[in-house]
Amino acid sequence: MISIILTGHGSFAEGLYSAAKLITGQTDALLCVTFPESDSTEDLREKLKAAIDAAEGEVLVLADMMGGSPFKESVLLRAALPERKIEVVAGASVPMVISALLGRDGESLNSLIPHLLEGAKFAIRQYVPAAAVTAPDDGDEGI
Repeated sequence: MISIILTGHGSFAEGLYSAAKLITGQTDALLCVTFPESDSTEDLREKLKAAIDAAEGEVLVLADMMGGSPFKESVLLRAALPERKIEVVAGASVPMVISALLGRDGESLNSLIPHLLEGAKFAIRQYVPAAAVTAPDDGDEGI
């Protein structure tokens, strides 16, 4: 089993959790760790540690951005807890969380993460409108 911890600055993780619940209806494997402005990095570390302790099986931490405190503290806990299988991925998004939720059953972290990374690249797109479709002018002025 893979448990998923969502974390990020402010209430980012709560937003991901809410969206994932709305879209998939699944939250049994999701844990949410917020990092409000009032928290110190020590507070964040304690909350992340509590989430890891509560998580079942392997642990996937999805953080908002590489280099931020939620990411760094997760990486430090990964190193401090070698007895747990913990992987940390930055750049969390709604499509990534949904893919992790739907793809985690029967998978190991080592096999799930490459799919998440590839899917995240695919999910980033710019909207480009299709060329306007016009009806041929048949001379009847639309009548």
